[in-house]
Amino acid sequence: MRSLARPERPLVVAAVLLTALVTLWLLVPTVYGHLATYQVGDITVSPTDVEMTEDGEAVAVTFAVHNPTPRAVQFNSGRVNVYDGDTKLSTGTTMQYSKTTIPSGETKRITGTVEIDAEHADQTRRAIETDGLRYLGELDGEIGDNSITITVGGDEP
Repeated sequence: MRSLARPERPLVVAAVLLTALVTLWLLVPTVYGHLATYQVGDITVSPTDVEMTEDGEAVAVTFAVHNPTPRAVQFNSGRVNVYDGDTKLSTGTTMQYSKTTIPSGETKRITGTVEIDAEHADQTRRAIETDGLRYLGELDGEIGDNSITITVGGDEP
């Protein structure tokens, strides 16, 4: 009589166990990626600092980005506009910043430049001094192989 410790067909048992381990090995990262993607709405983006660039043609904006998901998030581009009240001060171009990876559970700062419309340069300076700027747009990134978009601010005025 054979027991669990000494099966009649050890190769079949080994093949089944190997298949189960490989399936689990492939399934766990996929599940974590999907869970992280579902939690994208929990990622927060908060402005922490802003200053006019030396040439006066752009503002350098720093955002604190918190990643509560179970996987690292890589941010690589964004479209952020700058407003003073309902007046759009920026030109609407892509926000320039370095690719940034934010590990799970951490907060990192992303600093990018947003071009300012030349006719609004003085208004932008005044709004920076009075802390009156608003930021609206999106940051694009990836969690594993999944593309994500995080909203900055709220709806367009």
